[in-house]
Amino acid sequence: WREAQQGGQPASTTNNQALPIVSSMQDHKALNESMASYGEPEIALAESTNATIEIMQEPDISIEAGMSPDTMVDELGDILNKYEVPIGLMNKLMGFNEFHVLEFLIDD
Repeated sequence: WREAQQGGQPASTTNNQALPIVSSMQDHKALNESMASYGEPEIALAESTNATIEIMQEPDISIEAGMSPDTMVDELGDILNKYEVPIGLMNKLMGFNEFHVLEFLIDD
């Protein structure tokens, strides 16, 4: 993450053996275009990720988050991409909806 913020390449893009981090729909599209160029089948998102995307595009959820339903996934993808967080974790993030208060303890 730090290398990407300082104008360099993320570590996941400089190593041929590293698994790609798919953080946004644009990353997913690029991955599938790359697969197609090698004659390989496309890689589908997990069903749980697809279901989460549909839920996040519901007007009541997206408006509550301060985004429009049409741009919700792209804007969230930009945030996930910034920190190289896989898009598949969106369904885990939805679990925070169940909490009224979150407390973080940070230890050095």
